[in-house]
Amino acid sequence: MSDDQSIDIDSSSIFSVAPVQFQTEISNISSLNVSSDILTIGFKSGKVFRIDLNNPAHIDSVELPYKRSVSELGQLVKLFQDPTGNHVLVTTSRNENFYIHKKSSTFRYLNELKNVKISAIGWNAQAVTESNTGCFLIGDKTGVVYEAFLEYHDMVQKYYKKISKTSYNSQSSIDGIQIDFDQETNELMILIVSGEDIAYWNQPIRHKHAKYNDLILGSYIKAKPIESEKYQDLGNINGEKFSARESSFGWLTSAGTVFGNIDKSLMSSKKNFAELKFLVNLELPESKHKFKSIALTKYHLILLRGQELLAINKLNDELVFHQILPVSEGERFIGISADYVTSTYWVYSNLNIYEITVTDEEKDIWRAMIENENYDDALNVTTDEEIKDIIYSKQGDYFFENKLYKKAALIYALSSQPFETVALKFIEEQENDGLLDYFLSKLSVLKSNTKFDFHMQQVMLSSWIVELFIEKLNEIDDSLTTEQSAEIQSTTALKTQTEKTLQEFLIDNKNILDKATIYEIITSHNRRAELLYYANLINDFDFVLAYWIRLENWPEALKILERNNDVDAVYKYSTVLLVNSPEKTVESWLRISGIDASKLLPAILAYHKNFKKVDVAKNHVIRYLKTFIGEKKCKDSIIHDSLLYILISNESTSGNDEDVILRYLEEYSNSVYYNSDFILRLCLKFKKIKSAVYVYSVLEYYEDAVDLALKNDMIDLSMVIADKASDDKTRKFLWLKISEKKISYIRPSEKDKIKNEVKFLLERCEILTIKDLLPKIPDFTTIDNLKDEICADLEKFGTLINKLSIDMNSSGAINENITKEIETYKNKSQVIKSGESCSICEFLLTSRKFFIFPCNHAFHSDCLIKEISKSNDYSTKKKLEFLQKKFLASRNDNQKPGSKFINSPDVDALLCKRCPLCSDLKIDTIDDPFLDNSIKADEWDV
Repeated sequence: MSDDQSIDIDSSSIFSVAPVQFQTEISNISSLNVSSDILTIGFKSGKVFRIDLNNPAHIDSVELPYKRSVSELGQLVKLFQDPTGNHVLVTTSRNENFYIHKKSSTFRYLNELKNVKISAIGWNAQAVTESNTGCFLIGDKTGVVYEAFLEYHDMVQKYYKKISKTSYNSQSSIDGIQIDFDQETNELMILIVSGEDIAYWNQPIRHKHAKYNDLILGSYIKAKPIESEKYQDLGNINGEKFSARESSFGWLTSAGTVFGNIDKSLMSSKKNFAELKFLVNLELPESKHKFKSIALTKYHLILLRGQELLAINKLNDELVFHQILPVSEGERFIGISADYVTSTYWVYSNLNIYEITVTDEEKDIWRAMIENENYDDALNVTTDEEIKDIIYSKQGDYFFENKLYKKAALIYALSSQPFETVALKFIEEQENDGLLDYFLSKLSVLKSNTKFDFHMQQVMLSSWIVELFIEKLNEIDDSLTTEQSAEIQSTTALKTQTEKTLQEFLIDNKNILDKATIYEIITSHNRRAELLYYANLINDFDFVLAYWIRLENWPEALKILERNNDVDAVYKYSTVLLVNSPEKTVESWLRISGIDASKLLPAILAYHKNFKKVDVAKNHVIRYLKTFIGEKKCKDSIIHDSLLYILISNESTSGNDEDVILRYLEEYSNSVYYNSDFILRLCLKFKKIKSAVYVYSVLEYYEDAVDLALKNDMIDLSMVIADKASDDKTRKFLWLKISEKKISYIRPSEKDKIKNEVKFLLERCEILTIKDLLPKIPDFTTIDNLKDEICADLEKFGTLINKLSIDMNSSGAINENITKEIETYKNKSQVIKSGESCSICEFLLTSRKFFIFPCNHAFHSDCLIKEISKSNDYSTKKKLEFLQKKFLASRNDNQKPGSKFINSPDVDALLCKRCPLCSDLKIDTIDDPFLDNSIKADEWDV
């Protein structure tokens, strides 16, 4: 390619080149280095410019210590600057070497390196500090390697140095040295290239944090290298043939460029050099010039060939940038300098300096990474979601083609490849495990996406996942039935792990799963354990309960019922459980809290219908109802009625024994909670006579009770009932019925028994007399049979008549005394004081008709009537009302004018009976309020 040829490739979007402008004129540049934004320029004349790129206006200029002329030390050929920009070594054409510190203005002569033509320096970036270089390696043109340590004391402006030869010696010039320290493993890697040879060492560092100033590197390279290689027919070129960036490097040869990195994972197998790439020059655009300098970016090689600048993609060897730099007369390009600390790149000639700008280098690098199957690296270099999706698709295809189905499933889930397409791929390969992994990963991706609602997709996926898990378990179970004993253990372990994974999936996704669908899937495969696990997981106790009931596993069903303590479920399944497992069901009911027994009655009655002949002592519903009533103090009539109905309608062999019913009725005799009429009808229907008689007596229907007892020849019971009557009249009436029944049993041939029977009745009921019993005695009985009883009765009547006579005489005497006392009152009088007032209205007493009582209280007649009408003496009030009506009805023209109701003698007789203030009339008003409620509060006289 000729010098005037135009640019072949324009990749300005990544690389661009622009000249650097200086305020002062520069020429005869011989060397340039940039580190940590410190630009150091060496001129042939021995002058050195140091420029801080953060303050480019200031140029620090120093010169080599020439005494007389440049020819004395030679021209400045090359300068080397450490990665921090604090330390600079300079070598001249006469192989004289100098050192200068950033803060110093004077070069120090390195006499230990006299006549050494330095060709390469390997800095240990981890060891360099602002004041010292740490130990580093120096290579010369003859193939000798030196180790050095340099230090500058700013305060006293003194230097300290250590320089010595190492044991390493090559037959060719040292072209490059790379030192890389791994902080994680605390190991130091040293790489040396010289002529056609390349070798590297890797040793653990013995100095903490690699901060050391002893000369130790020589001992490391004294050992045999881990790998060494000799390249044939490389040829020689002049220029900066080597550049190292972290663990990667590039090495120029006349045939091409060797580049790559030393990977610690390949050291044990000694395959690092085999993995290095070789870019043959013939693959690049043709030129008559040779390459003279190299620099490395993260993903590209930057090469200088003549005045051409080329950038090559390290991943696919593709030329991405090619530009011919302009040159003026006498100008020649020298090399490239890379500041690997700040990632800036510079190309310089003897007259000009250019900056190479790298912009968005990672923009298209992912394509090359995909070509090299470096998918993870490709994902790391891009943030574009569309590009990531392409990478995921390519990576998924790669894994799938290489039968890495699990990895493929995980990656496909991250891509936007159609769900059906990916699923069919696994199905066609009959890779159910891979399909399951894909579904699991896809579900996880959908759940993590908060931007869109994928609920339906999640439901469908989760259902399919459960289906695949169940099918896998079925396959494992089939294997267990056919495999040899040696394989059973591993298959069993696989089954256990699969079951655990399924359980974990169900736990994590129970809120997504569609209950009905999952039930259908598991049930269709008859997986009982998984079905019950899922139902218990979502607390669907009703389903589990129904499941055990369908299988007629009553103990398990009752366990679920008790564990859930759900009364609604108790009611729902009460009939089927009670009928099939009565004893255990009742025990469960008694342990479950909050049950309303009235809601269990349909089940209880259904049980009773089928088990009427079960003995009462073994009847479980009777036991439950009696326990419920006792513990809950139940007063609900329907519960009591149901219990009595079951007891009364029981048809067991001991069903005629009414003791249980009677004990219950007697227990609740003081508080009747049952429906008496209903129970009475039941007792009569089922011939429970004793119970019916008892109910009659509770209702105080004593005549009916006695009649029923007598009708059924229960004489003793009828006598007990008759004695319960509260009044003698009723009691006597009932005993007469009993007497008639008992006497009716006596036959003419048994007339001698009549005496004993009558005697028994008279003794048993004290209110009966022989007179009462005589009408009941049959005709065939003679007086002689009852002579004693009749005589005893007559004597009793005689005594009674004598008593009555005495009482009559006593009453007559009392009557005479009363008459005499009345006569005494007729002659009595009372004096009324002048101005005496009525005790009720307080008006003048003599203003109208009045009454005065022995207690000296006086009242007007009308005031007395009003007072009595307000009292509780209903009898007197009624009589007054009657007299008033009579008076009004009898008024006619022949009555005297001016006649009044209060002038009636009958009225006077009622009014003068008692004083309203001293008698019980006043006592009866104790509950009346002091104030008249009809008077409003604002009318009270306060």
